[in-house]
Order: sequence, then structure tokens, then C-alpha cells
Amino acid sequence: MKKIRIHADSVNKQVFFNILSTMIISGIGFLTTPIFTRLLGTVQYGKYAVFYSWVTIITCMMGLHTQTSISTGIYDYRDDYYRFRSGVLLIGTILSVIIIAVLLVFSGFISEWMGYTIPVFLLVIASGYSHYMVDFARISMIYEKKAMVNFLLSSTLAVVTVLLSFFMINRFPEEERFLSRAFGVTIPYCVCAFILFILLYFRHPVLPKREYWKYSMLVGTPIIFHELSNKVLGQADLIMLERIGGIPEEVGIYSFFHTYTSVLTVILTALNTSWLPFFFDDLSRNELLTLKRKTKHYLELFTLICAVYILMSREVSYLFADISYFGGMNLIPIFTISVYFIFMYYFSVNVEIFKKKTGIIALGTFSTAIVNIILNALLIPVMGMFGAAIATAISYLGLFIAHYIIALHLQEGKPYVTIFDFIKWLSIIIASCLSFYLIKDLILLRWIIAFGTGALCIWHIVKRRTIF
Repeated sequence: MKKIRIHADSVNKQVFFNILSTMIISGIGFLTTPIFTRLLGTVQYGKYAVFYSWVTIITCMMGLHTQTSISTGIYDYRDDYYRFRSGVLLIGTILSVIIIAVLLVFSGFISEWMGYTIPVFLLVIASGYSHYMVDFARISMIYEKKAMVNFLLSSTLAVVTVLLSFFMINRFPEEERFLSRAFGVTIPYCVCAFILFILLYFRHPVLPKREYWKYSMLVGTPIIFHELSNKVLGQADLIMLERIGGIPEEVGIYSFFHTYTSVLTVILTALNTSWLPFFFDDLSRNELLTLKRKTKHYLELFTLICAVYILMSREVSYLFADISYFGGMNLIPIFTISVYFIFMYYFSVNVEIFKKKTGIIALGTFSTAIVNIILNALLIPVMGMFGAAIATAISYLGLFIAHYIIALHLQEGKPYVTIFDFIKWLSIIIASCLSFYLIKDLILLRWIIAFGTGALCIWHIVKRRTIF
């Protein structure tokens, strides 16, 4: 595949549509949260959150994460990339079929352990594979720099899943109303997964090739342990809160503010997804000075976004839920800190992926996930949902430290972003979180600071004429 150098305007266009794609696919669900929190209520809303947590875990298992090899394979197989992509897709599908078969054999035991009937468990499996297939397609489009196609796919899925969920809301009894959202998401994803497989594989069909098997498994398979550990970090708090928290309403409240704060996760995912292709380009060309400059811009951008969010989040949350959810308002800064720690550790993980040291990634994340489970078990019985949030924040800090040390070694002690860079920008986030509590009644002051910070961020982007 011919390597293309992209000019700044083209880069901005790619970044803009990739950010927009990720924000739409998650953002529409976020923006419809006020409706679903009221239609489902705290208990049913919490049940859907737990259902989706299981879906994300099953999705990690599908294909043994061989789709990760696309990010480096596009460089290593540039002359035969599309056949490589089809080969990886076929390998991932074969592995997914094997995993599904194993899950079906033990479906009775697993579904009972999860607390679901067999039909609901089958829904989790179907949703898991379909999400894997859509993720595979979106990763391919991002690295192939087909941002507009990615945008159209994301937009269509986001709109259809919400509309179908609304349509099905009264098709289930009140005690199972969460299934309207579950079916509303799963059905469109399954249809889309089938179409995407046909389009991606049969345009460049290839039989299983040992070279592709070895490459995709070497790069991708260790990532499954990293991703599963990440899901434990991100979802164990919710699942454990349901099991040992003792207050069903807390699950729904916790889930709402977790979802509410996830707007930052959506933005971060969109930014990091758009950042990676150009980050890998700079590393592959050894353009370290350019990379350091872009990294400074990236740190500034997301830090100011988080600061603005914290300053305005209290009042905006009133629009998304009724008073029955407000007992969890003070969770917002804790969740925000967690997201920022994720942002910090991404810089190190991106280096590890480029260096194809995915086994090390898995080990670091797995260790942190174990710590998270232990902290949840200790703090939830004492502090309830606040204990779960604090346990997650501490765990993500540990995750950052572990991966920073690993990446520092891989870069031979000469990192493109230093610990002092992180501390400088993290101090702004800490100050913003403190303001959430200390000047909560000075609404006008907080909003003036927020608008000023946002204007500063936009001015810097316009001045340098590039997002990164």
C-alpha cells in the first residue's frame, strides 16, 4: 500500500470526522440519557448498565483481539494490506465462533452465575460478536484514513439503536424494561455486523494464512488480557456494587453519574483514536521533535476540556436526571480524575503497542485490575458507591504508574512525554475538582472561568491551525 503524507488541512479533516464519529456513536446515547433515566427508573437503568458491562467483557474475548494488529499491520504489510486485513478478519471470526461454541456449552452455568435467563445470555453473546465486528471495521477505517465512511457508519448505528429502543420500551413488562434497550442496541449491531463482514472480506477474500495467524495473534492476543483487565477496572465497580452494595437504587445512581461523566471518556476515545495514526506515523519516521510538539498540544487540549467540564457539570447534570439521582452529585470529580488517569496512561500504552510489546501491556493492566477488585471489596461495604468510585480512581492511578515505568524502559529512559509534563497538567485538574466542592454556590464565577478556559483552548487551536 502506498504511503501517503497528509497535509495539515487533511489531518484536521481526518481528526474532526473521527472525533465526530466516536462522539456520535456514544454521544447520542449520552444525550438521550435524560429520557431513559426517567422511562426506566433507577433500578431498570442500573440493570441495563450491568447488561452492557457484560457485553463489553464478552466483546473483548471475541476474535482474541486480533483486530489490534491492524494498527501496526498497515505499516508492516503496506504492499499487501487489504489481503492482510481480510486474513485477520477471517482469523478473528474463526476464533469468535470457537469462543461462542464454548460459551454455549457452558451456557447454563454461566447464565445462572450472571443472573440471566438463557435467552438474555444469548443476547449478550450476539451483542458481543456484533460489537467486535463493528469495532474491527471502525479500526480499519481509522487507519486507512476513511474518516467520512467511519462517520456515516457511526451516525447510522447511533440513531437506529436509540429509535429502536424507544419503539420497544413498552413491549416488555415493567420489571424487565431494561431489555428494550438491550434489544434496541443488539439488533441493529447484528445486522450491521453481517453487512460489514460481507463488504470487508469478500472484496479481498483470502484463505487462512499462517503468516497472518502468527502476526495477528502475536500482536493482538495479549491485548485481550489488557482489555479484559481494563473492563474489570471500568465495570467491576458497578457489578460489585450491585452484588455487595446492598442498596439497589445506588447502582442506578452510580451508573447515571458514571454515564454522565463518560462524555469525557467519549471525547478521550475520539481524540486518542484520531491521534494514533499520526502518532504512529511520527514514530515510524522518527520525527520526535514533531511528536513532542503535538503531545504538548494534546495534553493542553484534553486538560482544558476536563477543567471546563468540571466547572460546569453540576448545573448541567440537572438537565439529565431528576432529583432521585442527585445523591451521587459528588461522584463527578472522582470520576473525572479517573478519566484523566486513563488519558495519562494512554501515552505509555500507545508506545507499547507501536513496539509490539503487548504482552507487557497485559501484565501491567492485569495486576492493576486485581488491585481494583480488592479495593472495591474493601471500600464498597464501608462507603457504598463513593467507595467504588474512589477504588476505581486509585486503580487507574496505579495503572498509569505501571505503564509509565514500562514505556520509560522501552524508550531507553528518553520519553517523549515526561512525568513532570503530567504533573503540570494534572495540577489544573486537581484545582478544578477542588473548585467543584469549595465554590459550588458561586455558579456565575465558575461559569465565567469555564467560558474563559474554553475560549483560550479554541484560540490556541485556531492560532496553530491544527488540533494537535
